[in-house]
Amino acid sequence: MNINLKESLEEVIKEYSSIGGVVRVSDGKIVYPTKERLVSQLETVEKKLSELRSQLRELKKKQKEYSYDSVLSKLSRGINPLYWKHLISLFTDEEYRSAFEKIRPPVERFNDPRWGSMVKMFIISKEYRERLLEAKESPIGKNRPTIKENVMKSLEYGWELINQRIAKVEKEMNELEKKRKVLKKLLAFV
Repeated sequence: MNINLKESLEEVIKEYSSIGGVVRVSDGKIVYPTKERLVSQLETVEKKLSELRSQLRELKKKQKEYSYDSVLSKLSRGINPLYWKHLISLFTDEEYRSAFEKIRPPVERFNDPRWGSMVKMFIISKEYRERLLEAKESPIGKNRPTIKENVMKSLEYGWELINQRIAKVEKEMNELEKKRKVLKKLLAFV
């Protein structure tokens, strides 16, 4: 039975060493790290895991915001009188329709705080549309993407950043989970 325990201790020591831990054994007993040191390391790991779980929850919320336009958002857009003004102008006003087709404002992002004010100004102000058209038809503006394309690129970029951050946090959490398990195993031998 002692042989199995000794083999288990050796395995745990190897695991602990693989995560960067240093172990000193004397007469078949662990001298370093002390029980207090292991408990302190375990508390630090638990605290960091808790922080990462919180970060992950927030990142998942942001990911949802980027992933889809919620049903409530679509409904609220449908009840907004300004959105109806856009639809009516689109079908009845030739100048508005022409400007809309050239500029392509992101009307589906009507309620988004980042682009909503631009969309609202486009719908309300003829002068604003004219300035946007002038910029779009300038030599520099002709080769530039539409506003909607810029918005979509921005959303995709944000989506990628959030996904990368989530992957990084999850990887860090997995490493800490492994470290926590090893610390608990080693603590059993101290």
